[in-house]
Amino acid sequence: MKKYRRIFFLMISFLVLFSTSSKILADDSFSILLEKANRGVVEAQYELGYAYEEGIGVSIDLNKAAYWYEKASEQGNDKAQFNIARMYRSGNGVDKDIQLSIYWYKKAAEQNHPWAQASLGLIYKDGKEVTKNCELALSWLKISSENGFSYAQDILGTMYYKSECVEYDIDKAVGLLKKAAGQGLASAQYNLGQIFQKNNGKYRNLEKAVLLYENAAKQGHPKAEFSLALIYATGNGKNANQKMAFDLFESAALKNHEKAQLMLGLIYLKGYGAELDYEKAFYWLKKAAELDNAQAQYEISVLYSEGKGIHKDNNQAFRWCLRSAENGYAPAQYAIGHMYSTGNGENINYEKSIFWLDKAASQGMIDAQFILGIIFHLGKGVQPDNDKAIYWLEMAEKNGHPDAKEIIISIKDEIR
Repeated sequence: MKKYRRIFFLMISFLVLFSTSSKILADDSFSILLEKANRGVVEAQYELGYAYEEGIGVSIDLNKAAYWYEKASEQGNDKAQFNIARMYRSGNGVDKDIQLSIYWYKKAAEQNHPWAQASLGLIYKDGKEVTKNCELALSWLKISSENGFSYAQDILGTMYYKSECVEYDIDKAVGLLKKAAGQGLASAQYNLGQIFQKNNGKYRNLEKAVLLYENAAKQGHPKAEFSLALIYATGNGKNANQKMAFDLFESAALKNHEKAQLMLGLIYLKGYGAELDYEKAFYWLKKAAELDNAQAQYEISVLYSEGKGIHKDNNQAFRWCLRSAENGYAPAQYAIGHMYSTGNGENINYEKSIFWLDKAASQGMIDAQFILGIIFHLGKGVQPDNDKAIYWLEMAEKNGHPDAKEIIISIKDEIR
């Protein structure tokens, strides 16, 4: 949600700056504009603030931009009120002050400024900067939505779908998202596509989902590109198209989409959809790993341990495997547990081995369950405990381990 919020404000900042007419700048010299602003002409004050913020006809100066925005705001200019609210929120050109930011957002919102209304809604919904207030969040987002603001419709629709601050209502979610998607908003097209793809009820429609993803992907929306790539890669909803899948994975990966980077790395690692290339596999998997993708962290640990695509380095292999394990990836937890039990890459430490094997076994890793059973039976680093040994070995047998049954029988014979 933090990333979504950041993208939202970058986009609305862009829109508010570039949708504004610059008549005064076009018609008058900067000195005349300054003279009008000093005489109190509110539109000139706003335009001057805009000029200083964007560096139009003058060097960028955020302090002067804030000064003139505030002057225009005090005279009731809603665009200036919105912009000075942004600046107080971010601390650009002024000291950061969320209360002053909210004050000016409200002033603009009360004049029916849809971006200000949506901004207030997000502030109260997220509860990061002020105490969370779902009632106020819904109130402002609904007003902004009713004013036809696509971003507010997208946010509110997603809230109804995800039960955030409001009871789940799929009909309201779809209705709002359709309005926003119909205005060409890529994020709404993606979110509506998610409903059509994943909903098990009346809204499930994979063909519509694909169309929405395609429209959003044409605008460069990385999540839509990734979702569409998965559909092309598996053939769901359309005939399989590995070339299109690869291109979309690559496009999303270049936009720092961690799952796309993971998929691109795996494509190069396995040679599916592209020629096998360990160096490119390592490059993309490392990108995803640095974004804290647990599976990517595990995969590059394997590449380090085998010296594929990168020089062999057992220390790096252990470090990345441990990060993956700490992020909850079961194969990494098993690998770390196994390393500690054998001393491969680290000193033997049965206590740590049991800790990590237990985590992997609890996630259903069959080999972890089997080895944990053996450790408890033999008493490696712990007191022998045949009850625990049988428990884990029976779990392994249930999940299909071929050797577990024989050892269970052997242990039970010993007990008799």
